[in-house]
Amino acid sequence: GGDIFDVMDETNNAFDLITYIDSNGVSSEMNSGIPWEYEQKYPYDGTDFEPMKMTLIVKDNQLRVMFPSPEIDSGYTDSEPNNKRQSNRYTAAWTMDLGAEYRGGQIGLFTYAHQATFNDMKITDLSSEPEGYCEGLGDDVYCDGRVGLCLGVPIADVCPDPVNPNYKDTQSLDTFDLLEDPNLSEPCVWEIAVDGHIRQTSNAWGNYPGDNTLTGCNAVLKESYTDFIAQVRIDHRDNDGVGLVFGWNSVDDHFKAQKINDRWPSPAADNVGGPHLKIKRRNSFDCAEGAQDATNVCFDTISYVDQFGAYHYGMPTGAIAPSDYAKVYESYSEFDYTTLTLIVRDSKARLLYTAPSGRTVGAFAFALPNYSGGRVGLFTYAHQAQFSEFSVTPLDEVREFCNGRADCLPTGLCGTPHPTTSPTPASLNTGGSSKKKSSSNSATIIIVVVVCCVVAILVGICGVYFGMNKKKKAMTKAFEAVEGESKDNDSVSGPLKNIEIVQGKGTTV
Repeated sequence: GGDIFDVMDETNNAFDLITYIDSNGVSSEMNSGIPWEYEQKYPYDGTDFEPMKMTLIVKDNQLRVMFPSPEIDSGYTDSEPNNKRQSNRYTAAWTMDLGAEYRGGQIGLFTYAHQATFNDMKITDLSSEPEGYCEGLGDDVYCDGRVGLCLGVPIADVCPDPVNPNYKDTQSLDTFDLLEDPNLSEPCVWEIAVDGHIRQTSNAWGNYPGDNTLTGCNAVLKESYTDFIAQVRIDHRDNDGVGLVFGWNSVDDHFKAQKINDRWPSPAADNVGGPHLKIKRRNSFDCAEGAQDATNVCFDTISYVDQFGAYHYGMPTGAIAPSDYAKVYESYSEFDYTTLTLIVRDSKARLLYTAPSGRTVGAFAFALPNYSGGRVGLFTYAHQAQFSEFSVTPLDEVREFCNGRADCLPTGLCGTPHPTTSPTPASLNTGGSSKKKSSSNSATIIIVVVVCCVVAILVGICGVYFGMNKKKKAMTKAFEAVEGESKDNDSVSGPLKNIEIVQGKGTTV
């Protein structure tokens, strides 16, 4: 074995590179198939790290090291609020075979030209199955064994299309109270169409003439609900704002659940212009005439999906949204119809519809601020649409979903269950086969600092070393880098170097 010299190259490098992810891609072993939930390239570009939880999992001579990817700057605005989007991905490197030399050992922390504070370090022995994963965050988070990550979906045991829904009479205006938001551009026009269902035909919008937040026309049911699933077929005749209202106690006290294809409002008072899917709540500010901005907008924005990404309010730390949901907004079918679904329970909400691509667009709220129930209804903003097949069903009356023809999956969507066989905590079901294990006495650890399905060791910001053996002093390091200094001899240099797994091979390491 070689010593660590002042200058090293490929001929005397004291470490063997095992696996990595950098700004160009991933190592060949990982390239056999990366699940959507993992980054294809390293997301940092030389900027400082954000505080993060880093996880290392070692089991059966396999390894995975990872951390939640940083939030995305929307580029829409540099100002708060709402200028960030959740990445909904993890940055990771893994290997199916650490090699014959790995036999376990000590575990520790590591830095390279870096200053950091480490805390909340946890190490769990995987020689016996842990009681659970994802820190026991409850029904909102589940461990998906296909990808080895904690996925977050509120009210995931409720899916669209309940059996025996509570349909509302959309063939009579008497079913609704027809109510207008203040300061509209023109009166709302609700009527029964020739084919017998309620529609709104005006182009009414507010806050006229500022037009900085979507307000307009509301047709509200007379009865109140707290925990429910609402669905409605919407036949569109425009590309503007449409959706549902809920928790309605008055014009000045309610929630809106809306979607819009148009790139409007511009500028948006909450910095989340269209196209988008959004949940928001009326606040104490007046929806007054004239311009509104972040200082006086009359709605608080809760959750949204737009062209830049998604922000799911209250997403538990370390969890991400399943790949079954679109990463960015996808337009509804104009001059066609879509079915919009809203699920509310225990002051949480999920708003979703299926785009023409077949993907589900969804906005999650793991908490609804100041929600206490109320009436439910229909909403338009500068939009003409017809509404039918409108149902609002209390959740205590529902026992089956998906029209009884499919399974309600852990994602909160209808479909066919995935295979139940889960990979080992350190491995991923990427379509390839893992290598034959060459070591029968490999130590099994999971190092964590707060999160992850197959929980591991959380290492503040820099890295961790493991497998330190007192006799041979062999050491494996897992680390990340963002600086641009080219000091390496393994052809993976910063800023391209990001996460590397290396095996020490010298007796003086």
